[in-house]
Amino acid sequence: MCGDAKAVLAGLIARLRKAGGEKRDPSRLDRLRREKTSWREKIQTHTYDVNGAINQWHVYRALKEAIGEDAVVVGAGGTAELIRRFVAPSYAYHSGEMRAIGFGLSTSIGLSLAFPAQPVACVSGDGSFMLESQELATAAAFKLPISIIVVRNDAYGNMKRDQIKHYGGRVIGTDLHLPDLCALAGSYGIESERVAQPKALLPAFKRALALRKPVLLDVICPIEGI
Repeated sequence: MCGDAKAVLAGLIARLRKAGGEKRDPSRLDRLRREKTSWREKIQTHTYDVNGAINQWHVYRALKEAIGEDAVVVGAGGTAELIRRFVAPSYAYHSGEMRAIGFGLSTSIGLSLAFPAQPVACVSGDGSFMLESQELATAAAFKLPISIIVVRNDAYGNMKRDQIKHYGGRVIGTDLHLPDLCALAGSYGIESERVAQPKALLPAFKRALALRKPVLLDVICPIEGI
């Protein structure tokens, strides 16, 4: 069904009411409340104030605390984790569980041009980012306030994880040979920072957002679940 979500839902609700669709299943509603509460509690347990390697729970918990209600968040690629690990205070854009790649930075540029007063945080897997890294030139040329958070594991991470888990450890076509992302950003005149510890995430995110210009953060985040 294609249409404006608010208008379509309002129409569907009106038709349901007209058809006598007011009956509710209390057991289902109770289950949904329990699942929602459990999900929010799980998010709160994943603090970034720890030692060791970064995981994506750390990334999204720190991002939630760093951004304000005026920020726009874009997630791309293997970062479908944004859907289940992030409670957005404002608009969040994502391709869904289909995990389309190579659109995060270009989408962020479009949103930044459309809403110039709002900072944009773009969370992209490294494989996704490399498909559109040339758009750093556009972000730099227009001096757009985009914080580009590259979640780096030197692979198409979710695919590599699944290969290892389900195919006896055989890995085909999912390892990446990446350049020095900070040097790449610098070649476009974009400030950058490499983040390798969970405790460094929040201050790095705050610094990037406060600059109000394009910034790249190379976040070292090993593949989870292998």
